[in-house]
Amino acid sequence: MAPLSASGSYGPFLLTDSVDTLPLALRNFLLDIPPGYAPGGDPVRGVYNRAWIIGDEKTISRSQQSTLDALLEIVPVGQRSTKASPVP
Repeated sequence: MAPLSASGSYGPFLLTDSVDTLPLALRNFLLDIPPGYAPGGDPVRGVYNRAWIIGDEKTISRSQQSTLDALLEIVPVGQRSTKASPVP
């Protein structure tokens, strides 16, 4: 797992300790660094975040994976809702 967080584009190594619920601290961290692009601009030129999910459904639920996917989706700056991905 460590090579994924330390190769190419550097970033934090984030963990969850729950199969079904994204920890609030992790959710808030991802809301603080939202991917985005200028309204009316080209998403290809936007800032993206990436995540690698390690584990099967016994270690991280599909619901939690969906929440992460929604938090990492690129949207025009200023149009992300903190309610876009509800806490399960």
